[in-house]
Amino acid sequence: LRPLATALRAGHVNPLDRIGLLLDAMAFAKQGRLPMTELLRLVSAYKGEKSAHVWQALSDVLSSLHRMAAFVGDTTLHEAVGNGMLRDALQEVGLAISASETDLTRHKRACILSLMAMYLPHDKGLAEEATSRFQRWLDAPDRQDVLPDDLKTSMFKIVLANAETDAPYHALRRVARRPDIPQAVRLSIYTALGSATRRDLRLKTLDMALGGRNGVRLQDIMYPVQGVSSDPDGARLAWRWFIQRRRSIIARLKGASVRLLGLVIQLAAGSVPDKGHANAVEAFFQQHPVQGLERSIAQVVESIRTDAKFVVRLEDAMQDEEMKDLLLSFEL
Repeated sequence: LRPLATALRAGHVNPLDRIGLLLDAMAFAKQGRLPMTELLRLVSAYKGEKSAHVWQALSDVLSSLHRMAAFVGDTTLHEAVGNGMLRDALQEVGLAISASETDLTRHKRACILSLMAMYLPHDKGLAEEATSRFQRWLDAPDRQDVLPDDLKTSMFKIVLANAETDAPYHALRRVARRPDIPQAVRLSIYTALGSATRRDLRLKTLDMALGGRNGVRLQDIMYPVQGVSSDPDGARLAWRWFIQRRRSIIARLKGASVRLLGLVIQLAAGSVPDKGHANAVEAFFQQHPVQGLERSIAQVVESIRTDAKFVVRLEDAMQDEEMKDLLLSFEL
């Protein structure tokens, strides 16, 4: 892929083909048909990308890479992509909203900030900005100029990841209970709550899916699970929670579309890319089958196994000198 990477850097590839190259490369890497070094070589060629449409594809690929690298336990990739690619991109687009900017500019900013919340959540400058905006937003949650809707989830995640107390967590939950809060904002809060670092707060977030006075509405049941299961510790916690709360979850969803239960299972069971975990999930649902979801659960297990192979290949690749040199090149 060296010639393609060179052509990308030189600006000789149109946006539609840039998207296709990136998504195809990721698909081939997941299948084991493209070396990890070649995938990262291609990704590095997107430094300085201008197109919002291409940034959406980058967001999909980099989100997947972040999740896999987190299970490897090596932060080198996170630091290389964050410092060498995302920090400059965010600085270029800025966080200040202009009345004259286009929807595409706003979408690009949202994509980049979402990735920064994954790769560099503890960046000092970003954490201070997020905390400042958050405090002003709490005073007036309807002010879009302080915190636009498309940035809320990312900003909330950054605030919670850096919080020294549980005050921001409980403040968000209070806002979510307000009847005047728009549903889109409520969902942003539900998704972000899983970024709280304390285990007890994460369990409280998961238990919101069970309903009750402090719970979420039935149609929103998947959002707390999605938020918690987005990192290795949370993913394992979500699966243990599902095993322990299975009867309560099924009871709450009685009479609802089986798809809602399928989404909860996909998030709670399918977020740990490990072969042993795939076997455990398969065995659990053989013992506790869910009528109407047999095929969906089989697909979840197969997806876990595919991702587990990807993680093993990535872990091996991280030891290569070529990969180390490639990651250093991100920051050049």
